[in-house]
Amino acid sequence: MSASPVADPPVAGPPDAGPPDAGPPAAGPPAAPADFDAVFSTLLPRLYRRAVVLAGDSAQDAVHDTYLKLRRYPRQFTTHPVPYAYAFRALVSVVHNNRRRRAWHILTDQVPDTPDPVGPVVLREAEWQVRWLLSQLTVKQAAAVLLVDLDAHTIDEAAAVLGVHRGTVARARSRALSHLRTLLKDADR
Repeated sequence: MSASPVADPPVAGPPDAGPPDAGPPAAGPPAAPADFDAVFSTLLPRLYRRAVVLAGDSAQDAVHDTYLKLRRYPRQFTTHPVPYAYAFRALVSVVHNNRRRRAWHILTDQVPDTPDPVGPVVLREAEWQVRWLLSQLTVKQAAAVLLVDLDAHTIDEAAAVLGVHRGTVARARSRALSHLRTLLKDADR
């Protein structure tokens, strides 16, 4: 019987040292600024439209704050399976925080008593009314109504976007619709 030769064990170096020519260990490629900006800019129009409904006149600030918030961890945003959902969730968080910090109310212009039958004016008034109605809700309630009733997501999809349980979205939406019905009944009187 012949004994098979046994190779000498490798010489141990420092624990994190690789081959001599390998250089420092790579932690994975960081998301390039161009990648982040490209993904965010494709979502920007849709995100801004939602920010207008959620935040009203401070929509630009909300989108900018969302950009800055996402920019801190660009890799999480660019590698997310649904970047819009990730960005929308960040937007809702930013709007909620901004509302909580704000200690004053901004007065708005009065809406005319009789709507003008001209198309753009009627649309502008309807937009104002929707923004006012949604501003009477909490941010979570407004987000639930936006996702389910305006964006036509299911409750499960809306829960996935917001990162909460489906019951939370269903409850927030139910309370929001009840509150909106009360507001509309009071307005008709």
